[in-house]
Amino acid sequence: MNIARFSAFAALLTAFTGLCIHSAAADSTAKAANLAVVRNFYAAGDDPQRAASFFASDAVVRMDETKPPITGSAAILAALKALTAHGEKLTARITSNFVAGPVVAVRHVDTLTVPGEQTQTYKLAAVFIVRDGKIKEWSEYSDQ
Repeated sequence: MNIARFSAFAALLTAFTGLCIHSAAADSTAKAANLAVVRNFYAAGDDPQRAASFFASDAVVRMDETKPPITGSAAILAALKALTAHGEKLTARITSNFVAGPVVAVRHVDTLTVPGEQTQTYKLAAVFIVRDGKIKEWSEYSDQ
């Protein structure tokens, strides 16, 4: 009788362990995918159309913590276009990141090159919510 109970317990434990391993692997894959969305967004640099393609249609963006958020893909595209409307070149280099489920937090250094002016760099921190392969929320903060 004890052997039967032990065998049943062992089988249950084995099944549970398998589920945990599978769940951890799936979680790791989801985290990597969410981070990839954010990395690809930053890699779009000064291509507003490409950068905007990473956002959900109802996304909410706060590029400046002192201004109201921008809502919706059309408004986000317009804001991204405004960043490079006069030939500006924008690049971002992620220096660190943290991912927990749909939350992706990054520290990055942006370099802004404006024709005829001195190149400027900005240290920033950002928090994203990524769902179904699209950015739903993005908030940017100065890290100076």
